[in-house]
Amino acid sequence: MENRTIQPTISRNFHFSLIFVLAIKNFMNILHIQRTFEEIQEVHRIARQTTHIVKLRISDTTELGNFLRTSISTIPGIISIQTEVVLETYKETAKIPIS
Repeated sequence: MENRTIQPTISRNFHFSLIFVLAIKNFMNILHIQRTFEEIQEVHRIARQTTHIVKLRISDTTELGNFLRTSISTIPGIISIQTEVVLETYKETAKIPIS
């Protein structure tokens, strides 16, 4: 069987990545977050109780502030949000090898 690769495209012009740690009470709200916001690329549940790591792509810090203020912080059950700006990425790929 031939190996193929799928590479999704990103529709917007994003300039940097941001990682934020989101503590949220209700798992259904995490499902809502990952389905609703196109800026969000990844959502990971980590070992801490009620905590998730979210990878987001945005164009600038103004968009970040607006996104956090008008989108994420309005979702019920948010306990805390901690943001980290990605300064440098050594490897990132959207390619998925298909066998």
